[in-house]
Amino acid sequence: MTNQSIRKKTGLILLGFVLLYWITVPILSFMDISHKAWIISALVVIGEIIFVIAIALLGKEYWGNIKKQLADFFNQKNNLKIERNKAIFREHHLRPMLGKQIKQGNLFTVTWRVQGAAKNHNVCSKVLLNDKYITELVL
Repeated sequence: MTNQSIRKKTGLILLGFVLLYWITVPILSFMDISHKAWIISALVVIGEIIFVIAIALLGKEYWGNIKKQLADFFNQKNNLKIERNKAIFREHHLRPMLGKQIKQGNLFTVTWRVQGAAKNHNVCSKVLLNDKYITELVL
């Protein structure tokens, strides 16, 4: 085995331990044990130290890849809404071009540039205004 594969496996194992620490800490807070505050504090500190070591072993690129995969997983819902809106535009014979996307808290703002006949825009606007996920439509 190469040195890099050993580092990667060790880093992943340590990340697994960190996950166990993060699961254990909230559970321990509900248990009736003596010196609970000391134990939970120690677990949090040890878990964070192991986390930093795991990230150092895995490397910046690998950590960036993990963050990207997590972001993609949590953004799937927004991507489905974007695809649904594209389909609505196309149903009304409009050519959509996706612009800016901004997420602030639970609010997801998407800017579209849509080309087509004015009557198609009017009909499509009425359909979009009836969508429960769309809170504002600026033409």
